[in-house]
Amino acid sequence: DILAKQVIDFLNEMTGRRFRPEGKTMLFARCREGHKLQDFKDVIALKCAEWLNTEQEKYLRPETLFNKSKFTKYLEDVEWLKSNPQKQQKYFNADTAKRVGATKIESLRDQIAGSI
Repeated sequence: DILAKQVIDFLNEMTGRRFRPEGKTMLFARCREGHKLQDFKDVIALKCAEWLNTEQEKYLRPETLFNKSKFTKYLEDVEWLKSNPQKQQKYFNADTAKRVGATKIESLRDQIAGSI
């Protein structure tokens, strides 16, 4: 499935990991529910901003990100952030840039901001 490959490619780019789309049943299920590439990218960007280079980083994987109940909550978090741009500072600040890397945090912030 092309959408699943695009999602996994973006996840790999953001995390530096090497996931493969094969066998990612939760990802395929979310695709069948009608979620668009932008939904997946927004969730990945938000969770990367929160979890990269923390103890939570181990959860930046398809099994966690695309679990039905978690994915729905993460999408709600993205929508809340989009409707409250002033709150973006919580996720995209100097501390996060230091932890994640300035270039990567810019990319993550642009991902969320670009989808508004």
